[in-house]
Amino acid sequence: MLALGNTCLAPVARHRDAHIYDRYASALYRQALTACRHHDPRLVGALIFHLGVCATSAGDYRRAAQITGAHDILDAALLAAAPARAYERHPSDQKLQDDNRARLRQALGEEEFERACMIGRGLSLGQACDLALGKTNLK
Repeated sequence: MLALGNTCLAPVARHRDAHIYDRYASALYRQALTACRHHDPRLVGALIFHLGVCATSAGDYRRAAQITGAHDILDAALLAAAPARAYERHPSDQKLQDDNRARLRQALGEEEFERACMIGRGLSLGQACDLALGKTNLK
């Protein structure tokens, strides 16, 4: 229950005051991911995605792109396993994803963004969680 409550609170922190997003929302997402990482792959995927956005917001662009790549693989697996139309992204989440990717491409350049995403796409779920949680730092 803690994990679900935190994912509901973190967007509130982001919209209340944007500069708090890096600290407050990121801490809530990390706490939620730690609590649920072995239980619900849909929630884990959403938390990894939002921690990637937090990394972008904090200026940790390479790590954010790696997290984005890891999320791509998790998201694709969830889509493939779900019945038709059972797993759809809300338009506001799609916009956030598109905006985040654009910001990463602008910060890193297309080639470095794609290289970092490829590194993330090669991670296991556990490695992706550790990266999103800041427990590991890939080059």
